[in-house]
Amino acid sequence: MEVINILKSNGISNVRIFDADPLTLQAFSRTGINLMIGVPNEILPSLASGTPTFALQWLQTNVLAHILPSQIRYIAVGNEVFLKDPFYAPYVVPAIVNLYRALQTLNLDSTIKLSSPQAASVLSISYPP
Repeated sequence: MEVINILKSNGISNVRIFDADPLTLQAFSRTGINLMIGVPNEILPSLASGTPTFALQWLQTNVLAHILPSQIRYIAVGNEVFLKDPFYAPYVVPAIVNLYRALQTLNLDSTIKLSSPQAASVLSISYPP
């Protein structure tokens, strides 16, 4: 709870966490701090090869069981896959599609956005931004 107080006292209202750890999500629950929640690379094959129903179950069990949907702004699918873990690259888009369909089922597709964070070094030219 000390971390939450430090964030709030410094006016920080948006935080990125790198995985859907239940204790971390519960700590942020009802704090008024909005989250970007990461989906670890290791989970991408299951989310990609499964059905939207699997993605729905994953969301409900690992995320929504611990925090209000109104606090979730983004779900970051994978983390720098193309640079750090190219093995997972083929799973990114199918995982995003299944998660999006799961969000549609929950009527959360207009409030929770999906993205896939990538290192700037994957761009051949990064200037101008």
